Order: sequence, then C-alpha cells, then structure tokens
Amino acid sequence: MTSPRPLAIRAIASVRPSLILRRPRRVCYYDAFWPNGWVQRNISPSALMYQRDPADYSVFEKQLHAACPEVGVGSWIDYFGSNLDAVIGDVPVEPPTGLGRRVDYEEPGVPRPDHSRRRRTQKLGVGAGSLIVGGALIILNGSTGFLAFVGFAFCVVGLALLSTSWRRPR
Repeated sequence: MTSPRPLAIRAIASVRPSLILRRPRRVCYYDAFWPNGWVQRNISPSALMYQRDPADYSVFEKQLHAACPEVGVGSWIDYFGSNLDAVIGDVPVEPPTGLGRRVDYEEPGVPRPDHSRRRRTQKLGVGAGSLIVGGALIILNGSTGFLAFVGFAFCVVGLALLSTSWRRPR
C-alpha cells in the first residue's frame, strides 16, 4: 500500500528578477520525498499536503520556509513540521524548471527610496481634481441624468482619495 502523501518536503530557494519591475525576488521550488525513495521535483506542497485544516497547513508552510535559507536548499520537513534531514540523508538537487512560487524577499543592503510624499501629493491632486470635475458635472446638469450620476461618482472617488492622503505615515 502506498502512502497518499509524501514523507517529507523541502524548499529550494533562489533569487531572480521579478517579471515586471526586475527587482530581486525570492523564488521557492519544492521537492517531495516519497516512502519508496523517489524524489518528485517541482511540486505544489498545498496540493500534496493540504488535507486537513488550513491552520495545520499554515504551520507546516511556516516551518518549511523557516528551514530553508534565503538562497539554497532547505531541510526535509515532514507533515508535522519535524526536521528529517538525519533520517533521509543527502539527496542531490537538480536544477529547477518552471517559474516556481514567489516569496517576498528584499535584497539586503539595498535601500528603497521613500515615495510617500510624492504619492500623497498625487493623491491630493487627483482627489481635488475629481472633486472639482464631479461638482461641476452635478451643478451643470441640474442634479439629474446620467452625467449627474457620473459627477457623483467622481465626487466619491475624490473624497476617498483626499481622506486617504491626509493620514499620517506610521
């Protein structure tokens, strides 16, 4: 009888540029170790291990990522979150294929510019502009008709942008 799920899963992490902004992103690939000694490459851990409550899977996933370095091969982790490297031993790693699963990773030592002031200014400008355009559409159309509804929508969007731009950064 074969087991419906693998004995252990390990994460293999690498850093590659993101598809759109070309910033460095951490990408994880996963290998599964089956009871007969077969190692299945590039698997989805949620498809193989997610058979109970979501809280159980989240604990397993956190343990899997905690056992994996920023770049490199992680330890074998079983369904209960235990480290099985001593039991399974060293299994060679083949180069991964496919895109993998993106995990947030900030490149150490690279400061990110602060654009909060510019964003706040843009929100103020767009919010005030849409509030003015919305008010003009409502006043010029006598508060009836389709253009008055569009003007009301502009006013709502303008008020939302203005209210979010007045928040203080935390």
